[in-house]
Amino acid sequence: MKLILAGSARKIDSANAGWLTGAPKYRASGTRYAFHHGYGFGLVDAGAAVTLARNWTKVPSLIKSDPVSVSTSLTIPDATSTDDGDTVTSSVEISSGIDFIEFVHVSLRGEAPAFRDLQVELVSPGGAVSELSVPYESPSGERFRLPGTTRFGTARHLGEKAAGKWTLRLTDRVHGGDASELEIWSIRFFGHKSPSAPTGGPGGGASLPGTPTIQSVSAGSGALTVSWAPSARRLRAARRRLPSRRPRNARTACAARGPARR
Repeated sequence: MKLILAGSARKIDSANAGWLTGAPKYRASGTRYAFHHGYGFGLVDAGAAVTLARNWTKVPSLIKSDPVSVSTSLTIPDATSTDDGDTVTSSVEISSGIDFIEFVHVSLRGEAPAFRDLQVELVSPGGAVSELSVPYESPSGERFRLPGTTRFGTARHLGEKAAGKWTLRLTDRVHGGDASELEIWSIRFFGHKSPSAPTGGPGGGASLPGTPTIQSVSAGSGALTVSWAPSARRLRAARRRLPSRRPRNARTACAARGPARR
């Protein structure tokens, strides 16, 4: 459902410069996801979602990678009154069989007396940037300390491959705090293998073994209802597992009913 909504959403405030071009859409050659750090993938378009769902192809099984940790012991210098602090980076090479990312977790552990002074970004092998945290200067001057280990999540990399070099970037952009320390960070991916190449239609149109048949799709108030039927292959397999109700032979049937009367 997430891929259907993301793939059919409409841009909000389309002239906004924050809109970014993402990876190719699931099983749709020639079109890419649009993403905005404020609007996500945009406004849900129920009609477009229904159209896409009618020819949808089953997504391969979800893969959850093990977290990959990186020990760093890096210092993020405080910004000066005239300039941002130096940007500190840490990279890790990922070897993964995930060809289509759905979500990414990033965890940080360190000492940050003024964490909201920091801009934290994740850069994918393809150059796409996720803003995990943006600087915020409190009007009251209050500082927010990083509470030990903190986990962030991002859908910005939907459709990208996990394999390659991923880079964490940290920059202090608010003057007046103290330097921060990054001790360790980790990254984890959720996604799946690539399906076979699309053969037509917005969602590919191909039928995989065991894929259910979509019977109807309707948009209601705050809901999208999809009805389906099991595939013929699944029905045949289910029938083979059912115990037979037919008597083994006529004699057995007569014996079960008692002596025959003439």
